[in-house]
Amino acid sequence: MQNTHLKGSVLQWRQRFFVELEDIFVEGLVHITKLHDDFYIFREKEHALVGINTKKRYRIGDKVIVMVDRVDTEKRQIDFLLVKTKGKKRSRAE
Repeated sequence: MQNTHLKGSVLQWRQRFFVELEDIFVEGLVHITKLHDDFYIFREKEHALVGINTKKRYRIGDKVIVMVDRVDTEKRQIDFLLVKTKGKKRSRAE
C-alpha cells in the first residue's frame, strides 16, 4: 500500500490529525511536523488547524489524499503523509 494515494477525511487533530480512509474505514494519522508547506497551529475557537503564512485550514470532515508513510503492526498504528488536500484558504477577517 505504500506509494498508493488513498482518499480520506480529517477526523480530529491535536499535534497531529487523524484521517479515516474512504471505503475501507481505516484510521491513521498525519503528523503536523510532516506538513512542510507552512507552520500550523490549532485554533480551538475555530476548531481548525491553520497555517500561519498560507492561512490554509484543516477542519474535521475535510477531504484529503494521503499515502502510507509507516505502519507499526505491534502498536496497530498507521502514519500517513498528506499528498493533496481541499483545505481552504480563508481571509484574516473570518
